[in-house]
Amino acid sequence: MTVRTNSIVALIAQSDPEALESLKRRFPKNANLFDKGLELGVTTGLAEAYVELAQEGLKAAEQQTGMILDALASKLRWVKKLKLVSSLIAALSSLSLGSAVFAGNKVLQLCSAAVNFLAAAATVYGQYLEEPFSAKGIALTDLLERALKVDADVRQTKLALVEAGTDTTLQAVLVRHTAEIASEIRYISVFGGLRIQRS
Repeated sequence: MTVRTNSIVALIAQSDPEALESLKRRFPKNANLFDKGLELGVTTGLAEAYVELAQEGLKAAEQQTGMILDALASKLRWVKKLKLVSSLIAALSSLSLGSAVFAGNKVLQLCSAAVNFLAAAATVYGQYLEEPFSAKGIALTDLLERALKVDADVRQTKLALVEAGTDTTLQAVLVRHTAEIASEIRYISVFGGLRIQRS
């Protein structure tokens, strides 16, 4: 079984470094499998090490996904509140601007202009938060949807790994899939502007 495991290793290292060290101690002959670099040419005698790495990776993925879901939901709530406040300020300022124009009051006109500016700035900031730093234009709602899919996928993969028993072909497929899950978690974290650490 040859699988690129660096994404799994990186996820475990970020989430639970002690679990990674424990794997290195359990499989001293295969310690290089648990390095963040790419391991090439490994083909035999590693099935158990790969499976245990995948199991630890799925544990880390479950933790990270939970934290990502919480962080994305929190950001979305903040954006929603910010947009509500900016809309209310804009509505209030349009009312005061109309009366200020008719009254010819310069102070009210300046205050109204300042309030309008704050409403516009809050709207722009809300849009900035909603669409994280990405040229791809990925919205937080899209990332939340991806994180929910990953969360379900982690649970299904954990179960499938247990059910695979000693079928090394299926184990290899599931270890590869675990690496894909770890990569997807990294993608969501990066494009969501999230700094997810250990729990």
